[in-house]
Amino acid sequence: MHGTFNYVNPATIHYGAGSAFCLDEVLAAASIHRVHIVTTQSLTKTKSYRRLLEESSRLGEATTSIVSSHVPIETVLSSARDIRRSSAQAVVAIGGGSAADAAKLAAHGASFTRLDQGISLDDFGTLLKNEPELDSLPVYIVPTTLSAAELYGDAGYTDSSTGHKTGVHNSSMTPRAVFYDPEVAAETPRQLWVSTGVRAIDHAVEATLSYETNPISRTLAASAVKDLLTVLPRTVAGTDDADDRLAGFMGAWKSFTAPPEAAGGISHALSRMIGAKNGIAHGVTSGVVLPQVIRYLHAHDEQARIRLNELASVAGCGDSGLALAEAVEELVRGVGLPAFFSANQICAGIAAEAARKAAQETGTSMQVASAIMAQCIR
Repeated sequence: MHGTFNYVNPATIHYGAGSAFCLDEVLAAASIHRVHIVTTQSLTKTKSYRRLLEESSRLGEATTSIVSSHVPIETVLSSARDIRRSSAQAVVAIGGGSAADAAKLAAHGASFTRLDQGISLDDFGTLLKNEPELDSLPVYIVPTTLSAAELYGDAGYTDSSTGHKTGVHNSSMTPRAVFYDPEVAAETPRQLWVSTGVRAIDHAVEATLSYETNPISRTLAASAVKDLLTVLPRTVAGTDDADDRLAGFMGAWKSFTAPPEAAGGISHALSRMIGAKNGIAHGVTSGVVLPQVIRYLHAHDEQARIRLNELASVAGCGDSGLALAEAVEELVRGVGLPAFFSANQICAGIAAEAARKAAQETGTSMQVASAIMAQCIR
């Protein structure tokens, strides 16, 4: 065995109850006085958000951009311009994956002086693929879901006119620090917390199945599945507490120490294609697609079957990887989310396009992608 492991997660991760309320001290130590917040409308109404602003002079005086799910590119452009106008020294994202992705993209986009002039959305999208013109502002993230978007210098935006999702990767977008605080996540809706937890399980399963994943990340991925399948049922039952939410954060972190592999398989590709095109949250699409990917690979790929069986055993699900699919579907149904896409929701044309693009992106055969997609629709 041989290989190379490069640590690509943020250099600093703070965790524990109350950790997010130390953000002001962290910013002060970095001589950062002016910040720009990127968040969602729903977060601004929570008690924890208001408390963060009340207890931090820097956050309390910050300018703010409000973003929406799937990160429309026009929102990224608007946020980048807001950042340039604010003369901020750092960007703070508070929220789930959309806030994290928008903050990373906007901080990167704000490094380009062309934003001071007129620029089309297409040209801005092209600009985002370049190295930063000026030094990119550091990004600090306070997550409120288990999306793991805070753990990598990668983000995606959506073309609102076509529903096409475009990914951007630049190491300069890797957040400076992350704050996993169960107190801030206390008001996250149960359905959202569980669905993003399923997304984290999706990361862990794909990291386990990839031939490129290093042994440390594969071991952590197995631990992540065990953690998440332990605490998420308590969320479903409404009996979870701060320790369970922190364990969920730890599970999401452990699921994503090898991001290219953890987000590079057929499950993620199909979920992205369907989600962005149809306005369905990534956690919801994972809840539909992942169980069918597990079932298909368990039946048709011997090496995948061995790894899935081992993963199920470590996670405490039994000896068969098929139990993982059943555990995910039980979580999904427990919070009232669909286990399948309806034929009215995802027509044959959309399904075929998603399978074709996912196959191209991952190097999977069209036959396999189409077969999995077909099992996702009832």
